[in-house]
Amino acid sequence: MADPYAFRPEWVNPKAFWDDLEKMLAANPTVDSADAGIADQARALIALRKSDANYKSLLDNVPLPADASCMQAVVVYIMVNDHREAIYFIRGTDAKGAPLGGRNTYTMTFAKDGLPPVPRPNCDVSMR
Repeated sequence: MADPYAFRPEWVNPKAFWDDLEKMLAANPTVDSADAGIADQARALIALRKSDANYKSLLDNVPLPADASCMQAVVVYIMVNDHREAIYFIRGTDAKGAPLGGRNTYTMTFAKDGLPPVPRPNCDVSMR
């Protein structure tokens, strides 16, 4: 591919970042102990943003440059394999169309001795 990032989703919407982060933290209130510190920091920044218009203005200018900085470092490793080597499946809703959340437990069931049904119209990779 000429541009390896052409199909990379834009995860950061700077206009909605803080509101989206607050919703995600509310939907997933329990975090692993390794993530508790960053979750606490995120909650503190959200509270600070809500407390004062000046802090809101300051914090609203942070998400886009932070995403750009991550793109130059850590995030790039997600895309190490190209489209012929790996497919990353992302599902944001359950079978009824409800958003996935940390409060629920999910089960995926496939036919006995079967792989998940995946349409492969233009795939040049064979299963081995």
